[in-house]
Amino acid sequence: MLNSRELRIILLLQEHDLSGEDLAALLETSRRTVVRDIARINGLLRSKSIGSIESVKKYHLLVLNRANLNRLLTQSNHESVLVLLNLLVSPNITMGELIERTFMSRQSIMNCIEKINRQYAKILKIRLRPRIGISVSVNHISKIDILAALISDDHQLVERRFKLINQSEDLAKIRMIVKQQIPEKMFDYLTDSQLSAQIMACTLISKDNTVIMKSTLYKVLLKSGVPHLQSATLAVFFDAKKQLLNHMTIRQVQLAVRATRSRYTLAAFNHSFVNEIFKHLCRSAMFPTIAPASLSEQISYLKVQNPFAFDFAFDLSKKVATVF
Repeated sequence: MLNSRELRIILLLQEHDLSGEDLAALLETSRRTVVRDIARINGLLRSKSIGSIESVKKYHLLVLNRANLNRLLTQSNHESVLVLLNLLVSPNITMGELIERTFMSRQSIMNCIEKINRQYAKILKIRLRPRIGISVSVNHISKIDILAALISDDHQLVERRFKLINQSEDLAKIRMIVKQQIPEKMFDYLTDSQLSAQIMACTLISKDNTVIMKSTLYKVLLKSGVPHLQSATLAVFFDAKKQLLNHMTIRQVQLAVRATRSRYTLAAFNHSFVNEIFKHLCRSAMFPTIAPASLSEQISYLKVQNPFAFDFAFDLSKKVATVF
């Protein structure tokens, strides 16, 4: 199985031929490490009749069997998603339990954990704690947000591995109640399929840590026969989304753009530019998405090619983050 750095090398070379120095800079490692990783990748690619990474002036990914390569990349991503799903749903699960649930070796699981921690370093951290188990801590968003994004990306995998709301009428009933009880403007930024993924995620991560007696959504769900823990989790989650959206204003975005623009020589931005950023922020707040590894590597390459645009975007995102 590929570790996270090896996977990133393949993804980068799928997009462009790159020198050892380019790869080392993008991966934030040494050129010697890149050479060692490519040697291991070549051994794996040749053993599976996929091809090889050739080196002349730059490294070039020679693919002889595209289907086998896609299978290798899909398997690598599938295993990481499976590990993360189990860790989100089962806090402090032991390594033995995780091996039993995923049918993966300990080394494969450790590779997945290393890959997940590297890929999602800004939003989560997986820790192995002796005599306690494996835990996931999250930043900026919730575990339910992460799980909902995974469900949205691979609904079938989640259905196969976990007990969900399997009957469509149960999901439809809860979805109807939630849509009736939360503000209509939320659905300017949230699709029905995303809402369904969030409801499923709440079902899988129901917690006995809060009783919501004053929430109208909680009371209506409970009265409709939805179990207490699930009702409480749904109410906490969607009440938080409602408060978050109410807190966001286009004026805040205008001020952030103006403050960031002062550091750059740029033409004035029109209302459409600010409005598009605001709508994007609202969509991200209602349903945060997790960028796939392939997109992350494309962005890394584009950043090297377009440093000015990315510097501005990075500064703007930092400014916006202090507001919302």
